[in-house]
Amino acid sequence: MRFLILLLLPAALIASEPMPKAQWDFVSKYCTDCHDEDMNEGELNLDFQKVDWASKSTRHHWEDVYTMLERGKMP
Repeated sequence: MRFLILLLLPAALIASEPMPKAQWDFVSKYCTDCHDEDMNEGELNLDFQKVDWASKSTRHHWEDVYTMLERGKMP
């Protein structure tokens, strides 16, 4: 899912900024039904609109998301 990386790339340039609307719309539409605070499938909550790209754990978190999408494990 290189598309997701392209969507998130602009946000990656600025640390701790709100996710741009287009990117949030994508995550909200395809991810948060299962990956929010309530469901927390795979111990993964993606229901937040602010991303701290300076954080190593945050970057690792999104790398994991990309890997799952690339492997076809997620829609």
